[in-house]
Amino acid sequence: MIYEGAPGTPEKDRLWEIVELNGEKLSIVGITHGNKSFSSPFVYINLDTFEDLTGRLGLYNFVAVQLNPGADPGPAINSLIHADPDLAVTSASQFRQATILALVSQGVGMIFVIVFVGVLVGMLTITLTMYTATMELLRDFAILKALGATRRKIWGIVLEQAITQTTASFGIGLAASFGVNSMVEAASGISGQFPTLVMLACFLLMVALAILGSLISIRKATRVDPAMVFRA
Repeated sequence: MIYEGAPGTPEKDRLWEIVELNGEKLSIVGITHGNKSFSSPFVYINLDTFEDLTGRLGLYNFVAVQLNPGADPGPAINSLIHADPDLAVTSASQFRQATILALVSQGVGMIFVIVFVGVLVGMLTITLTMYTATMELLRDFAILKALGATRRKIWGIVLEQAITQTTASFGIGLAASFGVNSMVEAASGISGQFPTLVMLACFLLMVALAILGSLISIRKATRVDPAMVFRA
């Protein structure tokens, strides 16, 4: 049998290890990598061994067929379809897509709903945080106006504050995400993906929301009365 290697486990420690399946003892003769599962690792055995273990002759959920290197999968798929019209023959990409759709239909799609809600809450949080931060500095802006600061100068301070805080927050969050991803990958072998374009889009969206939150309150910052500095 061929076993999917667990992260952090040396291959030499698993080769020729004896495992038990359905009361029968089998030896691990190979280790694969890159075949991820949501539950237990994948195990590959030949058809004859499977029939001996299960007693189920000719009854399978699916059969994986490996072509010779460089072979065109099209003719092979067509020949299998013509051999038995009852077979559902798919390429690796089609099988992957069907698996994703099956997981979504079984409730995994709720993850995307949760992510959307989380993004929405994050947008509101960023906007309100920047609004509150600007409003708390009204007395400071009043001092700047009393010292002769122009509206443009105040605008620059507010926007610089929004961009700086957003960049720092995004960097901390991204570092934490990479750290959690490394721990999950080490524990389960499932690794998250961080596409550059997606990360860049998220960063730009965060900056835009921070600036929006600042613009909502910047009007008060530029119109603040310098005399408020001398009030209790």
